Amino acid sequence: MPAANFNICYDAYMQIVTVNEADTVIGSKERENLASTDIYRVARLIILNSRGQVLMAQRALIKKKDPGVWGLAVEGTVEEGEDYESNIRKEAQEEIGVTLGVLNLGPRLRMTGTYNHHCQFFVFHADLDASALHLQEEELAAVQWFTPQALKQEVAEQPQKFGYNFSLILETIWPILQAKH
Repeated sequence: MPAANFNICYDAYMQIVTVNEADTVIGSKERENLASTDIYRVARLIILNSRGQVLMAQRALIKKKDPGVWGLAVEGTVEEGEDYESNIRKEAQEEIGVTLGVLNLGPRLRMTGTYNHHCQFFVFHADLDASALHLQEEELAAVQWFTPQALKQEVAEQPQKFGYNFSLILETIWPILQAKH
């Protein structure tokens, strides 16, 4: 079998890391086999520019889960063989075409309900031209810079436009968005 076909087959069977309440790895499962009680890991990247704006992304309209909703510019479910940081570096390259330099570790958040995961945030400072980013079409429809205040207002007025429990995410990262850069 040619290598390209092997990669396609392999990607279809990627294993998602499963963890316990303490965020200790306990195994892995194929995404479609995750039970509602399984806890997994998600890495999220806060990209801030020198003007204090945060880069947001709209999920592709073809996504099975949450098509068209807005969230942080880069997010990824941690797969077998990855940790939070290696996942977010891979996702930044794949989803927006950016190779990350120095990352700052952000807060960690435990999310429950529809999605059951530990979320680790990372912070990256860069003055990126949103119109020049190479978006992965299967993942993202658009990216846009938001001021923290405009984002907060839009989330309050139209929460349905944003990903699952984004108001909790915004509350968690708010101190980072308010810090002087």
